[in-house]
Amino acid sequence: MRTQTMLNQGFVLVFGPVFDPKGPYGAGIAIFADDEAARSFAAGDPVIKADCGFTYEICPMATVTHDTIGLMRASVEPPIAYP
Repeated sequence: MRTQTMLNQGFVLVFGPVFDPKGPYGAGIAIFADDEAARSFAAGDPVIKADCGFTYEICPMATVTHDTIGLMRASVEPPIAYP
């Protein structure tokens, strides 16, 4: 599966069905270098190529990760005072 390969490579962080009471849909969060790379990924999806009525919505997202939380905490801690 194409998305599973990208998940294994670290580009796709999470994907799967969303069980919305109004109707299910798929969602995913992935890392791309730019908007064009994201659009290229979407265009290459077999269901998009097959023109089965599926669509992609590509939206940028501000993120906070475990790594950036650590950096943020480090940046707001008071400096160490040496005697």
